[in-house]
Amino acid sequence: MKENSNFESKSQPENLNLNSNETLKLEMVYALFNQHLFQEAKNNIELIQYYYSTDYSTSGNVLVNELLNSIKNYSLESLDGPMIKGILLKLGKTDGESNAILSQVEKWKRYTLDQISPYRDAMRQILNDAIIKRAKSLYGNDPTRYVEYLRNTRIVLEVGDSLSTVQFNQLDINS
Repeated sequence: MKENSNFESKSQPENLNLNSNETLKLEMVYALFNQHLFQEAKNNIELIQYYYSTDYSTSGNVLVNELLNSIKNYSLESLDGPMIKGILLKLGKTDGESNAILSQVEKWKRYTLDQISPYRDAMRQILNDAIIKRAKSLYGNDPTRYVEYLRNTRIVLEVGDSLSTVQFNQLDINS
């Protein structure tokens, strides 16, 4: 990542491997509060929640559950310091723990589009993993329905990331 004087510089691995590290998984939750990831995370929150609830290292983690629920239930603008501190207070976090978690969330909120880009890829990896896990649990013994589920499940990407396609024979030159 590029160094920015507004926050500490942190080098990011080129290819994030979310299966390798519990800390990375928690950092990924904090990264979802970044303005460049938040809406895409909100649009796909059920898949993200499914991923974290079925992963052995984060299943049952109350902090992760509450942070993901806050993404689901609130806008990014309303998830400011007092709101996050309220969530952490509800969880019984001490002032020290709350301040440490809040500083992490605020740090991730300041990352630029270029800096957060590896985490966008990691979030999409999470979404794909969740779809595959769900398909396996629902249709593990039915290959036809398994493949059909994979084909029909869509990830809602940000508007800037989607490309509208039209079949050539359906193309209307006036539109």
